[in-house]
Amino acid sequence: MSHRNGFSAQAKRATLSIAAAAIFLIIAAIGTIIYPLRAASSQAISCSMQAHTLSPQTSQEITEYTMPQPNSDLMSAIVGSNGDIWLGEMGQNLLGRFNPVTHILDEWPVPNGHNGVMDMAAGTSGDIWFAEEAGGFIAHFQPQTCSFTEYPLASQSGRRPSPVGLTIAPDGKVWFTDITTGLFGYVNPITNGVQTYSLPATDISESPIPYAIAADSAGNVWIALISSPQIIRFHPATNTFYIYTVPIAQAQINAITVAPNGTVWFTVMAGALGKIAPGATAPELYAPPPAFGDVAQFYSLLYDSQDNIWVASSNANAIIRFNPNQAVWSRAPLPQADSAPYGTAETASGVIWFTEGAPNANRFGVLTP
Repeated sequence: MSHRNGFSAQAKRATLSIAAAAIFLIIAAIGTIIYPLRAASSQAISCSMQAHTLSPQTSQEITEYTMPQPNSDLMSAIVGSNGDIWLGEMGQNLLGRFNPVTHILDEWPVPNGHNGVMDMAAGTSGDIWFAEEAGGFIAHFQPQTCSFTEYPLASQSGRRPSPVGLTIAPDGKVWFTDITTGLFGYVNPITNGVQTYSLPATDISESPIPYAIAADSAGNVWIALISSPQIIRFHPATNTFYIYTVPIAQAQINAITVAPNGTVWFTVMAGALGKIAPGATAPELYAPPPAFGDVAQFYSLLYDSQDNIWVASSNANAIIRFNPNQAVWSRAPLPQADSAPYGTAETASGVIWFTEGAPNANRFGVLTP
């Protein structure tokens, strides 16, 4: 097998480890609350920027860059529309942009206090959307004008909002999840309106808690629950929910994405990948080979241009790749122990970038082709 993107470990054949029971519920939105569309009090906020030149550190087939400040607590990583790497620095309350050619890292302080940069998504004109977990905002950053726009989310039953998941649908709406209010919804960038929905009770969870979120080309929104081993597909046009149950007791699903062919992929934090094929009534699950050891703490999820699935495993201290067409797993161990890899992103040329969130690591890196 080719060692594309820095994989020096020997590839291992995978087997379908867990047979998924066909559990598929359809729930019409009876009792589900659609909160009135409201105009958010968004306001453009000016910003300042600091630039740093970073030095690459190469070990075998991995190149890393150390952050200029300690305890950056790097979370998400995404590739912007022009190929820059964007980083969410939760520990320093900064938004970072790294140029892979010049090795310059630009950093902007996120306004209105220490708000916790979580999930991010790139717009089409160099702009960035992100969730602010601690501040209760959905934020939009435009580097061309150096301006932030923050959309405050509403509290629910005395609970402050904490958005974590975020995705941009094909129609431009910015969908998000809120783990403290249990709501999900979207920001409409054209009207500046915010629409929120409650989730229906499931056969496992009376009060579902949404976490990750993705949108497909057919107008569906996919929501991974962290409160129960379930995934919900929501169809906004008909206000209908479809519930898929993952056959792992107390599984936490913390990442989800939709492949170009409509297949939904997700991670189980305990160390498994799952998929829901178009038209399927139940998920299929895949686990890495036993030789990989403890691969728990699966974070992030990336479906690349070559149909590979990428995840970051904190316990394995490695970036793991799964080729579903060949049923082959491979991995790239990180040079430093306990680096806590978290986010993954792919450039247009097929290069994979990742973040390392541990305080002793405080780096991000790239798997060199």
